[in-house]
Amino acid sequence: MQSIKTKTLVLPSKTDLYFPPEDSEYEVANMTPGMGQLKVFPSIWGHWAGGPGDSKEDVKWLDDHLKGFLEEAPASDTADAAETKAAVALVDDLPPALEEKLYV
Repeated sequence: MQSIKTKTLVLPSKTDLYFPPEDSEYEVANMTPGMGQLKVFPSIWGHWAGGPGDSKEDVKWLDDHLKGFLEEAPASDTADAAETKAAVALVDDLPPALEEKLYV
C-alpha cells in the first residue's frame, strides 16, 4: 500500500460481506499518511453498492462523494487540473436521460 503515489478514495459498502469496511480501514492505514481517504458507503446493497440498480440515493451519495474528492484533490500541473475539472463536470453535468441509462 506504501507504493500508492496518488490520492486515493476508498469506498467500501457498510454491508459488503466480501470486502467489509474493516479491510479497507486496514488498507488505508497502511498507505503513506495522507494518501488514502476512507468513506464507508451507507448502502443496503452490500457488494453491489453503487453498481447497477434502482437506488437513486446510492447514486447521489456516490456522485456527491466523487465530486467532492475530485474538487479537493490538488492538481500537480495544468494537465492534471484540466483533467480534474473535466471529471467533475462529467459527474455534475450528465443529462438526465443518459444518467437514467447508466444507473438503471
